[in-house]
Amino acid sequence: MNSDLLLENMSPEGEIPESRIKDPQEAKRIFDALWDADKDRRKNRAEIQAMLDGVPPYDESELEATGQSDRANVNFGEGEALLESAMAGYVDLLNSVERLMTFNTTFGDPSQRYEWEQIMSEEMTRMLRNWPRYTSQFLLLATHFVGHGVGVLYFDDESDWRWKVSGLGDFLIPNRTYACEEDIEVAVCRRSYQVHQLYAFIKDEEIAKQAGWNVEEVKNAILEAVNSGSNSQSVTDWEELRTQLKNNDLTIGYAGASEVKVLHLWNKEFDGSVSHIVSLENGDNEEFLCRRISPFKNVAQAFTIFTYGIGTNGYYHSIRGLGYKIYPQIQASNRLRCQFYDGAMLSASLMIQPESEDALNDLNLFYYGPYSVIPPKMRVVERTVPNLANNVVPMLADITNTIQNKTGSYQANSSTPRTKFEVQAAISQGTKLSSAALNLFYEPWQRFLREVVRRVIRPLYLAAEPGGEEVADFIARCMRRGVPAEAVYGIDLGSVAAVRAIGAGSETNRLMAFDEFMQYMSAFDDTGKRNIMRDRVAARVGYDQVNRYIQPIGMESRPLPDEKVAELENNSFQMGLNVTVKPNENHLIHARVHNALIANMVQRIDAGELGLEQSVQQLVNLVQHQEQHLQLVQVDKTVEQEVAQYRADLQRSGEFVYNGMEKLKAASQKAGQTTAAQGSIDPKLQQQMQEHQIRMQMKQEEFALTQQMKMAESQQKLAIEDAKAAQAITAKARKS
Repeated sequence: MNSDLLLENMSPEGEIPESRIKDPQEAKRIFDALWDADKDRRKNRAEIQAMLDGVPPYDESELEATGQSDRANVNFGEGEALLESAMAGYVDLLNSVERLMTFNTTFGDPSQRYEWEQIMSEEMTRMLRNWPRYTSQFLLLATHFVGHGVGVLYFDDESDWRWKVSGLGDFLIPNRTYACEEDIEVAVCRRSYQVHQLYAFIKDEEIAKQAGWNVEEVKNAILEAVNSGSNSQSVTDWEELRTQLKNNDLTIGYAGASEVKVLHLWNKEFDGSVSHIVSLENGDNEEFLCRRISPFKNVAQAFTIFTYGIGTNGYYHSIRGLGYKIYPQIQASNRLRCQFYDGAMLSASLMIQPESEDALNDLNLFYYGPYSVIPPKMRVVERTVPNLANNVVPMLADITNTIQNKTGSYQANSSTPRTKFEVQAAISQGTKLSSAALNLFYEPWQRFLREVVRRVIRPLYLAAEPGGEEVADFIARCMRRGVPAEAVYGIDLGSVAAVRAIGAGSETNRLMAFDEFMQYMSAFDDTGKRNIMRDRVAARVGYDQVNRYIQPIGMESRPLPDEKVAELENNSFQMGLNVTVKPNENHLIHARVHNALIANMVQRIDAGELGLEQSVQQLVNLVQHQEQHLQLVQVDKTVEQEVAQYRADLQRSGEFVYNGMEKLKAASQKAGQTTAAQGSIDPKLQQQMQEHQIRMQMKQEEFALTQQMKMAESQQKLAIEDAKAAQAITAKARKS
């Protein structure tokens, strides 16, 4: 293969060349060889893309040449619809996760790292999503990946984190290359630049030279493009042209210049590193526009290839996408439907045969009231119209079934629902991706994100460099949120992992998963509960608005008016006053605040910091007040578990106070101070605490009974569903 591509080899004496592509002419020969080898495949891809783009199945010029211009010639869009359906899952993956990636940092105390890692991941995701081309680049990648089976993400240089997208039509690799990036010996990508885009690479000539750009060669390419464009006056003065480019002159940048067609070449050197070359596609340049020897340690730092499987023989060029798999059936379906339409038009028309050419010229129909008269020398042709419903429709149904079978890996297989879970699966049928499709996409996506992170945390990434402003803003945001710069630069690249979307690309499936998680909320810690609620809300409103409803872990809680009111009420209780419960208050917030005060007072009394005699009136008022809040908030089923916990805490606190009062009474009686004891502890308070204990016990028993009934009802439903499923299986077995 080296001899076919004219790559430089070691000399007989064992000397290793500086680079395996020595000049622009050799680069041109490599491109020509790969371009010619891709000729037939390029033609096939063009036909498949035309089918997906809605081009009719018949060549219109051929129909006109053969006198069939009146035939139906319509692309009914089945291919485009299938591609959109397969793409829907990837569109969902785009924003269905809060963070695109997770990673660990090696800097700092382990107790601080978790919070820093969450902040850095969130801010890096923000940076990527705020890049204007992020969405379009992602969707273009998914289109190549799904439609043609191969998509490529690559970088213009070794430093900029912003990427470009290509398919195999413009990204050329040698034949018989195994579907593994490390097996690619040389790759060529065709690109077209407007002159102002190419000028941006050499705008700062000193930095451009350090980056490997041949400034004079780029100037020559720009001048050639301007002079070969639509300008009537040629431009020979570079200083004049540069002034116009700096002023963003649209006449020079667009209308007055041709595009500059260049080649990006990556070739593997003998030590495994990868060199990068930029040259003109026509090979007219004497030297390379840009040449970097071994800037990449490996191929993964230069580009990432997304492949839908490994094809039929493990080579890149044997990999096929959705378009190839459905092309024959879609074209046959389009032709059959066109014939169906032609047949329908024919069956709905009256066929008249003239006896001569003159009769044809005199063809007119005359209407007299309810009668229609045809002229002489005309006769109506009696014919039997074929039954298209019996002939064409079954064939279309067969083609549709074939298409569904061939596209099974692009969406979940359908089935006849029999149980609740099968019904839920059928609901999410339309946009759910198969696990195979997800794995094929996420594996290269994770490798690519790892390379993006590596570039972003590169030390001394200057703001003046391409992509540098975004990186500087990312680091500044992290530091404003308390993350030291050392933690950013200390990110462990091996720990970078892509966050996988819940629901496999289906919003319905994701919501069902969250509903299932909600049933186990009591088993999760506070962080888990918060994350579930955030994800559940974000599934409806998006992560850009979820903070309006639930804030992330680590962010300072928003003060609520009811919190302030409840805190003021706590102060009143500690002063011995009583407070009335208002029906329009946020009873859950009040219960949280009062529960904390009750627990604190009980703890201090138990530790001897407070005397029960001095605090009993305050506690009794507070306990009764809390009981009213819990009574009013229990109608909200979404906080049932939290309310049950507060009620259990209140019962324990009430028992503590009641038992303490009994001990004080007994101690006073034993000391012969019955009168004093009765004066210090009001019997009315004791009666109130007894009534409170009885009410709390009844509520606890009522809650336990309700939970038992729910459990029994759930088990009964499961038993009924299992019985129905078993009955259906038995009936099916009897029929077979």
